[in-house]
Amino acid sequence: MRRLLTALLTAPLAATLATGTPATPAAATARQYTVTDLGTLGGLSTEVYDLNDKGVAVGRSLTADGELHAFSWKKGRITDLGTLPGGHYAEAHGINEDGVIAGTALNAAGEYRAVIWRHGRITDLGQGRSIGWDVNDHGQVLVSRVDQTGAQSSRLIWQNGTVTELGPENTYATTVGKINNEAKVLMLFRDQPGGQPYLGYQQYGSTSGFGPIGGTGTNYPNDIANTGIIAAYSTDDQGHTRPATYPLGPVDLGTLGGPNGNATAVNDNGVFAGLADAADGTSRPVLWKNRQIIDLTTRGLTVDEMPVGINNRGQMIAAVNYRAAFIS
Repeated sequence: MRRLLTALLTAPLAATLATGTPATPAAATARQYTVTDLGTLGGLSTEVYDLNDKGVAVGRSLTADGELHAFSWKKGRITDLGTLPGGHYAEAHGINEDGVIAGTALNAAGEYRAVIWRHGRITDLGQGRSIGWDVNDHGQVLVSRVDQTGAQSSRLIWQNGTVTELGPENTYATTVGKINNEAKVLMLFRDQPGGQPYLGYQQYGSTSGFGPIGGTGTNYPNDIANTGIIAAYSTDDQGHTRPATYPLGPVDLGTLGGPNGNATAVNDNGVFAGLADAADGTSRPVLWKNRQIIDLTTRGLTVDEMPVGINNRGQMIAAVNYRAAFIS
C-alpha cells in the first residue's frame, strides 16, 4: 500500500467529485511511458498484483518445473521469494513501503497458509488454513481463514503476532483483499442471500456500503488509496459497466467515447488507472488525472496492456497476455 497523505483529496479530484463532471480527453503532449516485461521464474507466465513507491512489484510466476512461486521484481531483476518448507506453491499479493510482502503459500501438508516475507525470510502467520491478502505501512496484514474446500470463512488483521477478528466471511460480507493505512478493508456486501452485491469497506467494527451508479445494478471495488478513495466499476441504468470512484459519489469517471470502462487502481494523489472503451469499440489502457482521461496508447502502451496498479510516482504494473509489465 502507499503512504498516507495529509489531505483527503487533491484539489483537482475534489473538484471532480463535487461537480460530478466526467473526465475529458487529454492532449497527447505529455509523459511518454516505457513498458518493461517483468520476465518469469523460468516458466511461461507471470501475474503481478501490487507495487510500492520504490518501484518493487510482486506477484506469482511459473518456474521451469511448472510450480507457481511468489516473486518480487525491481529494476529489471525478478527474484523467487521461496515457499514454506516442503511446499510447492506461493504467491505474493501485497507489498508495503518497508518492503514487507504479504501472500499465501502451501505447507508440507498441502494447506494454504497466510505468510509474510521480510528481509528475504518467509513467516507463517499461524492462522491455520488461510490467505494473506495485503499489508499496509503499519505492518497490518489482511488475512482470510479458509475451510477445507478453500472457501473463505472469516477475516482478520494480523499485526506483529496480535490478531484482530473482523467477522465471518459469508453471503452478507466478504473481503476483496485490500487494506489501507487507516485499516479500511475493501468489501462486498449483500443485504440478503441472492441479493445484488454492493461495494464498501470495513474499518474494525464499523462498515460502510455504497450503491451503483444506476441505482439498481451492481458494482465492484478494485483498489483503495490511503486517502480512502476507491477505484471501482459500476453498472449504469443502461447496463453498461462504468469506471467509478467512491465514497463521494458514485462518480462516473468517463470513457473515451465508448460505453464501458473499469477503474482498476488509484494512488494517494487521486490518479486512477484502468480501461476505457473508445468510440471504435476498442478497450484501451487509460489514466484519469486532473479531470482528464489519458489514452495510454498515445503514450507508449498498446491495447494489450491492462493496468492493475499505480504508485504515488505514477509508475504502473500491468497484465499483458499471461505476462506482466512495469510501466514507467
